[in-house]
Amino acid sequence: MAQDENPDNLSSLPLSSNEGDEAGSSQISMTTRYTDSEWAAIIEATESNVLTAITQIAKAVPPVDSPEFAQTIDHTLLKIESTRSHIDALCSEARIAGFAVCSPQAHLPMVSLLESAGT
Repeated sequence: MAQDENPDNLSSLPLSSNEGDEAGSSQISMTTRYTDSEWAAIIEATESNVLTAITQIAKAVPPVDSPEFAQTIDHTLLKIESTRSHIDALCSEARIAGFAVCSPQAHLPMVSLLESAGT
């Protein structure tokens, strides 16, 4: 189908002059592609899909006060100038809260060691 024939392309809609308008004023003349009953069916199907998606999302998110929710949070320290003591404190806080740790790449061996040691 050529671009000019696409009913969804507003630039291809014909312009028609309105009777009684002054000197060549134009407006877009459109017709709808769907009947009211077709629109109602489209809206109903969309509402159903959205409600289904919302229900699935709600099931996928653990309760806020659960350990599973805590595991979805990264305890982060991305400062390049962070020291070993900063990373140690970060890992300690993350362990207590049940968070994951995100740190600069230079500290990953220490983070891995602290997480596997449980300290």
